[in-house]
Amino acid sequence: MEQELTAEQASALISIINSVKDHLSIVDRQYRYQIVNDAYLRATCRRRDEIVGHYVWDVIGDEAFQNLAKPNLDRCLRGHSVCYQAQFSFPGYDEPKVMEVTYEPVLDAQGAVSSVMVSTHDVTELERSKSQLSELANLDPLTRLPNRRHVREILSKALARAMRDDGECHVFFCDLNDFKCINDEAGHDNGDVVLCEVASRLRSVLRGHEDLGRWGGDEFLVVIGGSLSDAQRFGVVSRLRDALLRPIHIEAGTYQVGISVGSAHYPDDGADLATLLRLGDSRMYQDKSSRRADSSF
Repeated sequence: MEQELTAEQASALISIINSVKDHLSIVDRQYRYQIVNDAYLRATCRRRDEIVGHYVWDVIGDEAFQNLAKPNLDRCLRGHSVCYQAQFSFPGYDEPKVMEVTYEPVLDAQGAVSSVMVSTHDVTELERSKSQLSELANLDPLTRLPNRRHVREILSKALARAMRDDGECHVFFCDLNDFKCINDEAGHDNGDVVLCEVASRLRSVLRGHEDLGRWGGDEFLVVIGGSLSDAQRFGVVSRLRDALLRPIHIEAGTYQVGISVGSAHYPDDGADLATLLRLGDSRMYQDKSSRRADSSF
């Protein structure tokens, strides 16, 4: 038979619970708080006597109880552990927090579930770090566009969808004309400013389903999934060219930047990534040589 805790043991247990940084609470089968630790009190900006013995909905609100807490408590009271991650706003915090929430059954001496222990662990900084790492992996640090690896992945997924759905996929290679002259005349730092302005302008003329990425150097890639007529393809190229009609003014001077464009299309031009990329690049260089707007079609 299990022995009850002595007063000294109970006091030591409470001290341990209160030293934990995670929010801890124990809720009985009637959805009343039995125990909460100090971290939970700080987060909710409540006193212990305002929580312990009270129903959960009186503390977190009826909507949050019915939609989130009750389904998880009920599952846990049936003997199942629950773990999920969500964003919460607490009165005791200046900003919303991403929390990992765990519900664990608490068993009585007969092995039946008597209550639920809920622990909430702050993973905000971890998720923020993951987001930053994702940005580093996927975004070009200068233009904040998808980088070569990521835009290639975007194209690969668009091609896979087109093949699966018997649809179309289009890739447009864009290369700035005589950009080397800007770097030579104004320096690479000013060249970077021009590249950022070019990226901003190209992005501004594209639509929601049209993806833009930096392929490298002064080359950009546009990926479009879905059907496009020849006229619509030409319209895409016209929008890209028109975006750079106005001169670019920077501190070092004013520059007129032109753009060469070449495109390739699934299924007309090929059914694999390498072929589309090769054809788009080749046609872009044909356009650069001929300087004719329709030379890529």
